[in-house]
Amino acid sequence: SHLSQVVPEPLRARASGFYLSCYYVGGAVGGIAPALAWRHGGWNACVLLVVATQAVTLLLVRKSHSDIARVKPTEIR
Repeated sequence: SHLSQVVPEPLRARASGFYLSCYYVGGAVGGIAPALAWRHGGWNACVLLVVATQAVTLLLVRKSHSDIARVKPTEIR
């Protein structure tokens, strides 16, 4: 897996646990947030939720890729 290639061995269990936690929390929030958006604003609120989620995701990906680009392979241990 990608995780086993990029995470040092002593941190793999922690990284895997963090991934799974985010996966399940994201699933729970992803099930509740659209219902709340619908209740408070209908389609407009649901579309705004999707756009906001995509924007946050894009910012996180750009930040993580810029952080990764600055790390030299010899610094990973």
